[in-house]
Amino acid sequence: MSAANLVSANFSNANLGSANLVGVGATANFVGANLRGANLHRTILIRSDFTNADLTGAQLTRSNLFGANLSGARLTSANLRGADLSRANLQSTDLTGACLAYTAFAECFTLHEAVGLSKAKCDGPILFDLSTLRACVIYLPDMFLEGVGLTQEEIETLRGLYAKKGR
Repeated sequence: MSAANLVSANFSNANLGSANLVGVGATANFVGANLRGANLHRTILIRSDFTNADLTGAQLTRSNLFGANLSGARLTSANLRGADLSRANLQSTDLTGACLAYTAFAECFTLHEAVGLSKAKCDGPILFDLSTLRACVIYLPDMFLEGVGLTQEEIETLRGLYAKKGR
């Protein structure tokens, strides 16, 4: 399926484990789909719905997941290096062991609701904007914030600043 256009495709509950979807463009329904180990490198999945999908070990490097619904999705040990998760819904998304280096989280107001952030791999910078920082910093685990390069003093200062302002 490499470089296919799958706009409005319905893959709900589909078994796409280990599928090669490199370069695919889609605004699709992947609700409950099995995408374990799938190769989604450089895919454009803007506003796609991955609610409760299993993306364990998936390769999502440099993928565009802008506005995607990833609520309840399992991204354990997934490679999200260089992915764009701006405006994504990350409620109860499991990011345990996921590689988040160079991943963008702009206007991602549910970042703090993701599970496993303290166990995510941050072997490079993580990009988030000021609005995401304001909305989430008081809830994000120290280990995650230290992994993105903040010192303990910076974490405490930011939390104090945004806790007083009520975000």
